[in-house]
Amino acid sequence: MQLSSHLFFPPFRLDLTAQQLWHGDELIPLRRKPFAVLRYLAEHPERLVTQDELRQAVWPDIHVSEAILRVHIREIRAALEDNADAPRLIATIPRRGYRFLAPVERAIGVPDHNLEQSAALAYRQPILIGRNPELLQLNKWLAEASGGASQIVLVGGEPGIGKSSLINAFLLQAAAENELWIGRGQCVDHQGSSEPYLPMLDMLGWLCNSSDGARAVEVLRRHAPTWLAQMPGVISETEFEALQLRVRGVGQERMLREMAEAVEKMGARRAMVLVLEDLHWSDPSTLAWLDFFARRGRTARVMLIGTFRPVASLAALHPLRVIAGELLGRYCHELALRPLNSAEVADYVAHRIAVDADHRAGLSEIGRAIQKRTEGNPLFVVNVVDTLLSSLSSDSSPAQSVVELRTMVAASDQIVPDTIEETIIQHFTQLNACEQPLVEVASIAGTEFSAAAVAAGAQIPLGEVEEVCSALANRLSFLQAAGDGEWPDATVAARFRFRHSLYREVIYGRVTASRRAQSHRRIGERLQAACGESASDMAAELAWHFEQGRDNDRALHYRELAGQRAWQRAALQEAYEHLTAALRIAARLPQGPLRTQHELQLNVALAAALQNSQGWGVPEVERTYAVVEKLCEGLDDPHQLFLARMGLWGFAVGRGNWQRAHSLAELNLQLADSVGESGMLARSRRGAGHGLFFLGRFDQARTYLEQAVALDANAQHQPRTVLYVRRVAVDAAIVLSWAREITGYSDQAVAAMRLALSLAEEESHVPDLTSATCFAALFHWIRADWPALEIWARRCVALSSENAVPFIHALGTHLQGVAIAEQGQPEQGLTLIRKGIAACQALGTLSATSATHLGLARACQMAGKIPEAFEALNHAFEFIKTNAEHAWEAEVHRARGELILDRRNSPRRSSKVKREQEAESCFLTAIDVARNQGARKWELRATTSLCALWRDQAVKRKEARDRLAKACEGISEGAGCADVQAARLLISELSTSI
Repeated sequence: MQLSSHLFFPPFRLDLTAQQLWHGDELIPLRRKPFAVLRYLAEHPERLVTQDELRQAVWPDIHVSEAILRVHIREIRAALEDNADAPRLIATIPRRGYRFLAPVERAIGVPDHNLEQSAALAYRQPILIGRNPELLQLNKWLAEASGGASQIVLVGGEPGIGKSSLINAFLLQAAAENELWIGRGQCVDHQGSSEPYLPMLDMLGWLCNSSDGARAVEVLRRHAPTWLAQMPGVISETEFEALQLRVRGVGQERMLREMAEAVEKMGARRAMVLVLEDLHWSDPSTLAWLDFFARRGRTARVMLIGTFRPVASLAALHPLRVIAGELLGRYCHELALRPLNSAEVADYVAHRIAVDADHRAGLSEIGRAIQKRTEGNPLFVVNVVDTLLSSLSSDSSPAQSVVELRTMVAASDQIVPDTIEETIIQHFTQLNACEQPLVEVASIAGTEFSAAAVAAGAQIPLGEVEEVCSALANRLSFLQAAGDGEWPDATVAARFRFRHSLYREVIYGRVTASRRAQSHRRIGERLQAACGESASDMAAELAWHFEQGRDNDRALHYRELAGQRAWQRAALQEAYEHLTAALRIAARLPQGPLRTQHELQLNVALAAALQNSQGWGVPEVERTYAVVEKLCEGLDDPHQLFLARMGLWGFAVGRGNWQRAHSLAELNLQLADSVGESGMLARSRRGAGHGLFFLGRFDQARTYLEQAVALDANAQHQPRTVLYVRRVAVDAAIVLSWAREITGYSDQAVAAMRLALSLAEEESHVPDLTSATCFAALFHWIRADWPALEIWARRCVALSSENAVPFIHALGTHLQGVAIAEQGQPEQGLTLIRKGIAACQALGTLSATSATHLGLARACQMAGKIPEAFEALNHAFEFIKTNAEHAWEAEVHRARGELILDRRNSPRRSSKVKREQEAESCFLTAIDVARNQGARKWELRATTSLCALWRDQAVKRKEARDRLAKACEGISEGAGCADVQAARLLISELSTSI
């Protein structure tokens, strides 16, 4: 058992190791900073500790106000039950500081109660009545989790039913009896401006700031770097910047998996309880992780608790409603909290008036009356009892109080409002003229807020706000203390939270629209000034404040930033929500070029978010790009126009519409040449070269792609956005390698592919790595190197699965099937090929359709499925005709000729001579197509097939040998390639038979 160092000042004990305050055997909740203040005072007893000395000891290098010190001292006194007017433990020396009055003893070797996480609870524990069955059930599930059977529990109930109170009581009890990790995350209601993974990051912050935080950080470093890259405050700036570069562009699936693995690894050392509160306000990404973790079904010492309001009260398509319906009863437990019965209400009243067992007569009647009025809602019960107790005589004994309460409940229709909302309003009207406006502004600042935000919204000095909020917290009226927080501009201010979110909702609804807008705007401006260059970190909150404050320009700016930030976290649903909201704001701007630019930029980003989350075939993607095209007509800004056309080009590429893609690329070539920026020049040439390759114009494609690679080397790289996902040189070098290989420059092709892979690996950019791996596999398919193709295709499938890149995963699956089929297992290969093609069609991503069906035809032929092979080739021909995808046209003609010659092709339909004539025609057509394209590799393959046919015709053997030898001479590089070796072997056979 671990031993701790303690300070004693009876009846209290400070556990310095676990940072806890004990009163005998009772743990007294005390937050981290107040504990630090108390510890410093106790370590320097019976002498004056000045305010400056205390600030320097607890907040080194940070300026904190005198008001924060007073807030913490009040909290300490409340915990110690000390009276400022007649102090036993802490005396205030006016305008100077504080003196700790009690003698203190130090001891080392006292057993640690393993409650180091209790500071994370940070809530004043209310009286908990009537929840023993629920506590017992939670403890049972915790025991099962501690044994390795992970438990997920959703605690549901109406607002005010006591979900948080139950969780707080459970955590305090569990922490006192077990060695636990405890983490809490709070979902926040910002009316649609959700920050992806905010409660998850909040929860991780608790863990990383615990006494064993170094261990938590190390686990994240090893198992969840994508999450550590979202937490700049827990690692050095250098490591943070390096980590962000390393995890750029990761997919959501990887983030979900990493977080699950990190939680499981932490739980392996110590059982873990994680709490996500108010899931009905959760962002979709946090719910996606909850769903992923629940279905993962791994053995782990983890108990995950989520609280939520009744699912029936949520919108039909609310993600929590969907997830809860699928998870409850199968993957997780539901703990639905019931209302209190009359006996439990009576017990609560007895606790409040401290009545003993001998004077409880009459409480049953009081309990029944209050329970009937409140329907047993605990929060309503508390408010009703508060109202009744405030009317008791000041000198009433407990027994007299019972009598007075019986009289009052009989007339409760006149004393107590009918609903909890009305009781909250009643209590609010009892606040003084100074407190009411501050509480209203606090409701605008949020369920949890900084006093600095309220000071800005109310235009009142920070010290006064802290004083008023602290006084309300001490009276348990509306607010609770929630520590202190530092803003980026070094502003340190006390933080508070509403005792219940319902308090905040009711009061917020009372504020007039004009006052609400004014306060939102002021809070947003103060927060913006405090954040400075790091304002993007709080973009969602700033967008909400400015939108509610009717500041359209700034609301639009931060909505755009929030959308981009969500994109960077692979939170595409949140990105879509922010971009859609930004478009609504943009529609309020006056008609003109500025509005057009915003709408264009937002629609391009929105289309990209849609196609990445839902696929290219979703009608909304096409509709959004139609809007983009319309907006382009009246735009004069070349940079915005270039960006929009790049988006339209990308959509055309994804749909395999190569003529359209080429037209857009030509327009962007002209635009880039007129501007002359190296970045635009590189991207325009990449686009032109990419399209020309698929149009079968390989020599022109090579020229543009080589220019793109060279220009990108000297360009100032633009930041990754929803549109500019990959680096130009990586994408250009990949397609360049294909073009060089097909045109007969095999050695140069290998060099281009190696360049693409090295650039992708150098930057460790996930989209670059994923696409480079996939297209390296496609490169080996072009080379007919089947073992290498299988290796790269498997890597592609693994990487795209890890990072959730569906089109790359589909194409990699197809290529893996091709490799397996070509190496002698056609049936197994066909399964993967069909799966890959089906996935591409479901996504609506149709580029390279002629190539995928060419691979399907070849596998069907090897499996003896001749009719299916012809059907696949017909589909490829149709796509070439309708979409001008000519890159594989020669190969499709050649494959048709080989299929016609296949012995399993029924001879009843036509004679052998006729089939040979048809095949010869296919091979000659393939040769003509390839020669016109400059596709020497395709020409060599088609010539090899033709000459293999002529081998059996004595009169044509010499012509076959000469023709094939000439085709080989056109291939100046890659003597060891499979196609060249096959051709030379055939030349040798023909030479010996002449």
